[in-house]
Amino acid sequence: MKNNQNFYYGKHCIDSKDINNVTKSLNSLLSQGPQLINFEKKVAKYFGSKYCVAVSSATAALHISIAAMNLKKNSRSYTSNMTFVATTNACLYNNLKIDLIDINLNNFNINLDQLESKLKKLSPKQKKKKKLIIPVHFGGLSVDMKRVHDIKKKYNCFVLEDASQSMGASFQKKPIGSCKFSDIAVFSLHPVKSITTGEGGLILTNNKKFYEKLLLLRSHGLKKSKKNHWQNDMSFLGYNYKITDFQCALGISQLSKLKGFIIKRNKIAKFYKKKLKSLHINFQNFDKSKYSHAYHYFIVNFVKVISDKKNKLFLNFLKKKGIYLGKQYLPIHMHSFYRKKINKKFVNSEKYFKQSYQLPIYPSLSKRNIEFICENLIYAAKKFNM
Repeated sequence: MKNNQNFYYGKHCIDSKDINNVTKSLNSLLSQGPQLINFEKKVAKYFGSKYCVAVSSATAALHISIAAMNLKKNSRSYTSNMTFVATTNACLYNNLKIDLIDINLNNFNINLDQLESKLKKLSPKQKKKKKLIIPVHFGGLSVDMKRVHDIKKKYNCFVLEDASQSMGASFQKKPIGSCKFSDIAVFSLHPVKSITTGEGGLILTNNKKFYEKLLLLRSHGLKKSKKNHWQNDMSFLGYNYKITDFQCALGISQLSKLKGFIIKRNKIAKFYKKKLKSLHINFQNFDKSKYSHAYHYFIVNFVKVISDKKNKLFLNFLKKKGIYLGKQYLPIHMHSFYRKKINKKFVNSEKYFKQSYQLPIYPSLSKRNIEFICENLIYAAKKFNM
């Protein structure tokens, strides 16, 4: 089968409806206007949370979500070692101590047994102090949030869901973003995510105090005067994390298509699983009665150990066919910045990183495209004895 296209692990899907919505919005306020208010209301209603705050990126969302919790300097934060650096960076922005937890190789999410074991070993004094847990829903699959919630209550923690990759997923029939088991959830609106505004992030919560503080943190910490703008008062240090109204207009249009996007991603994932079952690979395992997957990533985890040389040959072979596999992420402890802070091995994270790839998955892929990808992936895997 011949091909004249390039396939990347992710891609945005923009149509004429999106373009028209953005164009119309340009006739009104460009920032902090009606599109922002409308977008936030629609998002909160869609995911079943009380409040939504839209910001300039998911990194900004993580940053001010932690800031809204008002944790003391050097408070402990716990998160997965297999995540994008923004998760841990946001903890450092807020002067928190980072404690990384390895993943389990069943679903590539944070190992909750290890998390609870660490919390059990804290001194009575440390157990009383407020802490933060950031479960990362890796690839679009939720962590067991009921168990996270139980741990939160037992060990006096806040829970901030890094749901950047999981918009459209659910746990126990509740949408990720409803915050049923957490204090705050954060989504990303980057171009390769479930829906996009170009760049952007969403913060969802059911906590009114957090919501009110987040609104101030988004815009310099300024409390606006109802009478005169020159009497606006900066009550504490905030940031300029505002999102534009034309981005929100795009978000409104994209949100209306989210359900369809997730259905298509799940169909592609089902096709991949059927076509690739002859290979020695693992997929993310999950109980379909409890979880629904957003499939930001479709992950293939090879059983055999893959050398650096074989990895390079495999990826280069597929690149020549126009197939660009993802390889997210370099585990946090392996980044040069974090190596200076964390001197520890994370066996499962390292194994996952060496032996896993993300296949192209986005709504505009055709059946013919997917067949071409599978055909070449199977050939390459056998050619290099993977």
